[in-house]
Amino acid sequence: MYRRSRFTASLPARGALAAVLVLAAGCASGPRPSLELGSSVLEARQLLVDTAAEGPVLVTWTGNPPLSEPSLLGAVERGVTGLRVETTTKGTAERRFDFRFDSTGPAICGDAAFASTTPAQVQAAFCDGDRAVSVASVEMTGDSDPERVIWQLVGRVVPDDYEEGYGFGWLGNTFSIGVGGGSSSGVGGGIGVGF
Repeated sequence: MYRRSRFTASLPARGALAAVLVLAAGCASGPRPSLELGSSVLEARQLLVDTAAEGPVLVTWTGNPPLSEPSLLGAVERGVTGLRVETTTKGTAERRFDFRFDSTGPAICGDAAFASTTPAQVQAAFCDGDRAVSVASVEMTGDSDPERVIWQLVGRVVPDDYEEGYGFGWLGNTFSIGVGGGSSSGVGGGIGVGF
């Protein structure tokens, strides 16, 4: 007697799963930016919110960026999650994003406390005058995607403050909501709430 398996993945579903696994592997490759000791991401995020409310946020750098200016600005904007930010390279401002693409150049934001001399290291910071409020760094390797490096650095420097500001942090980490899905044949699916 022929018995049909309860779950059989179709060829398109297998292809989609393979594509997701390849994409996940690509996202995980390469060094991840690390936050420098002494960084205050919550303060940097609040300063960014205040600055963005007044208009475009200035982006400055030392050294040679691995991207064109429009691509660099786009990557900075993409790196800021949970807040719409426009960037510019025009003018001067105390509060700004600063990048250091040359380990022999001046300290990021002009703050000697963060004067790294590690070769191939890229630094990003949110500055308030000559003070680097929050700084992240990563080693740029030959196979690094420059755009990804920039938006990951920005994401570390000024992460989304949703949970601290207005998220589900009211109940601590004891409450979660999950949603599941199933196939068109009706197998699987559901909604769960956990405490």
